[in-house]
Amino acid sequence: LNPSTNNVTVGNELFPIRSNASPDEHTLYVWDSIISRAQARNVYVLAYSFGAKSVLTLIQKREAQVVQRVNALVFAEGAYRLDPATTPPSVGQFLRQRAINFKGDGQIPVGGHVPAAEEQLSCCCLSVGDLTTSAPTADGRPPSSASAPASALSKRSSSNKARTISLSLETTFTYFVAARDRGCSAAQFISESETKTRSTEANMDFARARAELSERLRADASRGSQGHANEEPDYSPVVVFESICHQDFRRWLDQHEGELRRWHYEPLTADSGRVVVYSSTIAMHARVGSGIVIKVVRQIVEAGKSIDLIATVRMERAPTIDVGDRDQEPDGAITPSDADANAFPTFVVEVAGFHESWPLLEEILERWMAPNTTVQVALGVKFDATDRRIVLLQRDGLKVTRNVVDFAVEQPDRVAFPLRALYYGVELPELLAGHEDDLIQIDLTWLRGVIDQFL
Repeated sequence: LNPSTNNVTVGNELFPIRSNASPDEHTLYVWDSIISRAQARNVYVLAYSFGAKSVLTLIQKREAQVVQRVNALVFAEGAYRLDPATTPPSVGQFLRQRAINFKGDGQIPVGGHVPAAEEQLSCCCLSVGDLTTSAPTADGRPPSSASAPASALSKRSSSNKARTISLSLETTFTYFVAARDRGCSAAQFISESETKTRSTEANMDFARARAELSERLRADASRGSQGHANEEPDYSPVVVFESICHQDFRRWLDQHEGELRRWHYEPLTADSGRVVVYSSTIAMHARVGSGIVIKVVRQIVEAGKSIDLIATVRMERAPTIDVGDRDQEPDGAITPSDADANAFPTFVVEVAGFHESWPLLEEILERWMAPNTTVQVALGVKFDATDRRIVLLQRDGLKVTRNVVDFAVEQPDRVAFPLRALYYGVELPELLAGHEDDLIQIDLTWLRGVIDQFL
């Protein structure tokens, strides 16, 4: 369609084109004479500037046909104002469902919604960014607009509007394909695109963070334990995601299972937070976390004198668990097999290495033992070049007791808790009857040996 061509010159005289005397008349004529008679089942419309006003007129004048045939619309710098007082509500509803307007905006970043334009046009309106800056001159310097004549500024404005089409063209046809193949509405398409964009940005952030963590790991290896002993510990976090929606981060973890471990989600708002990592998972983290869990389960088997008792608990490594305002991932966990699928573990292990401070470890353990969880025992192990400490938090009714032990010494104090804590919330297996108060002990000699072996 070319709705702005309404006259023709014959000789020296200008004549109006029959049935095309105005942009609106031209649009209606082409629809009635050509488009409505075409065999195409679905029609897709891309309109520029005042062309969007002619499309609005078409919808108002031929609403039943347009709603039936037009599957998706895209406007570039759409120039019209929908008046709710004189326009049927169904027209506004149709535009909101199927139309997207792209618009240059110096205040709103690319992809952001432009609320004022959405209210004016009654459809989704997205920014293509700031188009007021002209392209540089041949020598690479930005052109000066202070002395530009009005005609030049008018041409620049027209050029900037044309750039909107260029910048949005690929997205336009991606939307058309989504509408054709999946019946995708404008809002659904925008939501999917925003999710995809966030996922792409998250992947880029993760790649950068992983490189930083690898460099930190190489530096640790080159210094060795003696080097760490002579230096101040580096407890600074590596930021993976500066700000990410809680649910988006969960989806990202699901899509990249096992790629990111030892993460910490720090809430910033009710819906978003920062994700940081202090160190990569090394063999020692896995050996200590899983080793403690296995030794605890072995004591269950020994107490009941039956290997069948292994089936009464679930041993997990790094399950993602919601503790209230955030998710946490322990280095090891035990949950009764008879507990609900979403039940908290009864026993968790957290391991902190060179770059994870003791206060950070305590904060993590305290969240595990918060009143909104049913974790009964939280065990924290801290190791570095000079430190070997273990802390056990145990729930005792409404209280939480704490036991901190330095296991670098030859004969450290005992760290233990009653067997019944592991089966909180379910019936104790018959084979363990009478063993409720048997103590499950943490083998600190073994633990010290494992850490010394690695360091």
